[in-house]
Amino acid sequence: MAPKIFRRGIPFTTGWWTIGFPMAALTSAALKYAVFAQAWPVTAIAVILLALLSLAIAVLFARTLRILFNGRLLAG
Repeated sequence: MAPKIFRRGIPFTTGWWTIGFPMAALTSAALKYAVFAQAWPVTAIAVILLALLSLAIAVLFARTLRILFNGRLLAG
């Protein structure tokens, strides 16, 4: 599901924010394990996951702002 967030053809709704929660849980677990394991490959994976999570949240935020300013976020 995560790669679909970057496609332009798929309609964006606020429900897409739900993809960030499992990604954040995975990243948090990876960072905690990296501290425990203290091995560079594990740390590298944790840092890559953190970068992907940050990118996904930035895209979600930007797309949410766009539908907010278009007037479609709060339309019901």
